[in-house]
Amino acid sequence: MKVRDERKKSEIIKFVVAIGILIGASPLIGELVLTALNSVFVDFGHFAPDMNYVRCVKKLMIDHDRQILTVFALLLIVCALLSWTTRLHIEIAQTDTIEIARGIHIPVVAGNGQYGTAHFMTKEELDTCFPVLTYDGAGHLKGLAESAGLIVDFQTVGNMEYIRCLVDAANAIIIGATRSGKTRRLLLTATWLNLLLGINLFIPDVKGEIYAYTSDFARKKDYEIRVLDFRNPTRSQHFNNLDEIVRLLAAKKISEAVNKAWDIVTVLVGEPQGERIWTDGQCATIAAAILIIAQDAPEGYKNLTNVYYFLAYMCEPDRETGEMPITRYLEKLPESHPARGAFQVAQIAPFRTRSSFFTSALATLRLYTDWNVAEITSQSDWTLDDIDDKKVITYIILPDEKTTYHPIGALLLKQIYEKLVEIAIRKGGELDRRFIFRTEEIGNFPKIPDLGTMLSAGAGRNIFFELVIQDYQQLEHKYKEEWRNIRTNCQLIVVLKVTDPSTASELSKQLGNYTVQMNAASANVNDGRTGSYSAGTSSSLGGRPLMYPDDISAIEKPDALILYGGKKFIANLPDISEYYANAEFGMGDKNHNKKLYLKRIEDRPAHEINAPKLWSIWEKYKTGKQQTAETLEEEKVSFLT
Repeated sequence: MKVRDERKKSEIIKFVVAIGILIGASPLIGELVLTALNSVFVDFGHFAPDMNYVRCVKKLMIDHDRQILTVFALLLIVCALLSWTTRLHIEIAQTDTIEIARGIHIPVVAGNGQYGTAHFMTKEELDTCFPVLTYDGAGHLKGLAESAGLIVDFQTVGNMEYIRCLVDAANAIIIGATRSGKTRRLLLTATWLNLLLGINLFIPDVKGEIYAYTSDFARKKDYEIRVLDFRNPTRSQHFNNLDEIVRLLAAKKISEAVNKAWDIVTVLVGEPQGERIWTDGQCATIAAAILIIAQDAPEGYKNLTNVYYFLAYMCEPDRETGEMPITRYLEKLPESHPARGAFQVAQIAPFRTRSSFFTSALATLRLYTDWNVAEITSQSDWTLDDIDDKKVITYIILPDEKTTYHPIGALLLKQIYEKLVEIAIRKGGELDRRFIFRTEEIGNFPKIPDLGTMLSAGAGRNIFFELVIQDYQQLEHKYKEEWRNIRTNCQLIVVLKVTDPSTASELSKQLGNYTVQMNAASANVNDGRTGSYSAGTSSSLGGRPLMYPDDISAIEKPDALILYGGKKFIANLPDISEYYANAEFGMGDKNHNKKLYLKRIEDRPAHEINAPKLWSIWEKYKTGKQQTAETLEEEKVSFLT
């Protein structure tokens, strides 16, 4: 209102000044008008006004016709001025705004929540949800809760770091588009904090950077380091996915062993494609072969590589009789053998259908013919049984340029989770140590069965997930109907950078609406005969999203959007180079980090990759013109290209 009054006063002053100037210039105006009329009606084309002001004043005083023409000209000019100064120029009042992130402004709150009450957290609310710990870089860490998880905000004052972190029992989704700094802004800093607290971790590491920068620090904190490295397999430790099944069968826990075999199959085969009979037949074939290898193969041969070759050669029809060796093998097994029941789905199918089952099973298991994979999964350097008895961090390093090895990561994740649940139940329902799955590649992993259930059930057992994705579409595409359940079970959402429009829209809806002042302008003009008009502005209350999708997409580092339950705030999550943790990890500038990365890899002991050791039970079932043993030896190579 004050702005509009000032503007009106200014226009009046301008109008009065203009009238004064016109009156003073009236003699000259009269001379111009009269000369112009003469040049048109009397002496055509001759226009030579006398612009001497004194003579023009004298002429105006004595010439009556000049006076009439001058007054008429002045009236026309005044009317034009009135029309200009009172034109329908309506300016909508500007609403006050606040800056919520760098370069992003939103209107201030108005009203009493008539159209929504969404808001960013106050400092008091932040202190309640995310307590602050302080760190001086000299080992003096104050306010650190035993359950601290992700870092959600970071500030420095002088030499002191003020770090807000999640302490409640909650799963998290981390959304970060490519090049948003997920590793350096969040994953490394959170790992540093967790290692200080003795929290156990499982980390799929697509570049090997997290291992390279955190493993030495973890070792100094008395962690056992477990690493499966499919990027540098000659320096990898070993883990055999069949170990648990072998142990259960040896303990005569047949039912549990069968269930574990089906768990492996469910992860490796994935979602049914086409008619269920093809998926069911393939699953039955792989499950039966796993149980045969785990029960019957000699020590040193009980692994998934031998499962592949067992099917490859035992399901190959005899060239003379057409009979498959596996049929004769199963007939010799006792009725109580766990493989017999598992194989029945495939066994009763017609020959051609059964052959399709075998072909699909081999396609699923072909990854284990890779000599690198065969070596890493041939035996175990550690067991999952003691994973809650001491401080353990498990890395699985996967190449980021292809997803070939991702099924192995998904399988290991599932097996660790199942073991943690068993341990929690045995310990009264909850683990002694908090365990976090920090899954950077969850969007590129094969679908993990029952992930939504794992999120909800695990939280009650001190098991938590941090799902790192590029956008919601990754989850929706992979998990379809289940993805909303997954999102619902993740109470904390950290948004580093969004480039997908639908994800930005979904987040905008999650933020909710709030009440703001809505300004408007109106104008009415008559039919032109009277020259009257009316104009005005008005304001009312209305609702708008706390952040529009475009606002969310505009967030740039180091800002981040945090949603926790129904609460929201804009956080500061800078690069790890701004933390004391950077030096504690031994990190430095870019060139230093490159050298550190290579050194940490080279520090691990190396071993050779040899041809897989095969059971070769199929040798006993050859007849007629079956391949010779020498030919078989030549074919013990990787089927991957």
